[in-house]
Amino acid sequence: MPYDLTISDDVTINSDRSFGNLRFKNNSRMVIETGLNSDRRIMVNSLSGKGSIEVRGGGRLLLYVNQSAVLPGEIIAPEASSVFIFLRDRDTTLSLKGGNTSFQGYIYGPDARVDLSGTQNFTGAIIAGIVYSKGNVGITYENIPAIPGIGVGGGSTVHNFTQQYWVE
Repeated sequence: MPYDLTISDDVTINSDRSFGNLRFKNNSRMVIETGLNSDRRIMVNSLSGKGSIEVRGGGRLLLYVNQSAVLPGEIIAPEASSVFIFLRDRDTTLSLKGGNTSFQGYIYGPDARVDLSGTQNFTGAIIAGIVYSKGNVGITYENIPAIPGIGVGGGSTVHNFTQQYWVE
C-alpha cells in the first residue's frame, strides 16, 4: 500500500516509487535521478504544496496521478521529452499554477482536466478532456515522442484533435 510523504527538505529519488499523498513544504526540492536511459516511474494519489521537481540523467520521469495534482512550482528537466504526466480518468485534475514559472513535458489524460494559471511558459503537449487557461500562459507545442509499452506518441497513431486559439 502506498504511503504518504511530506517533503520539507531536499530529497533524491533514484528508484520507482508509489505514494498516497505527496506534499511539498518550505520550497523543498525533489530530485529524480533517472540514470542514463531508463524511465523513473512515480505514482501518486495526490500531489500538493510548494517546491520543485528536478529530473536528472538521460532518462524520463513518468509521473502517474490517480486523483489530483497541484504542481508545486517548477519541474526542471533537460528537455520536454524528459517528463510525462499521466492522468488516470475524468475525475483526475492537474493544476499548473505559475508564478513566473516554466514547464517542459507532456501531459496525457484524455478524460482528465488540466488547469493552467498565472504567468508561465509551457513547452510540450497536452491531451486532456478539458484544458482551462487563465492568466499569462504561453504554450509551445512539441510532438509527443513514442513511449514503448504505453502506446502514446511516436506519430504512428492519427489523433483527431482540433488546435484552437482564442483571445480574452
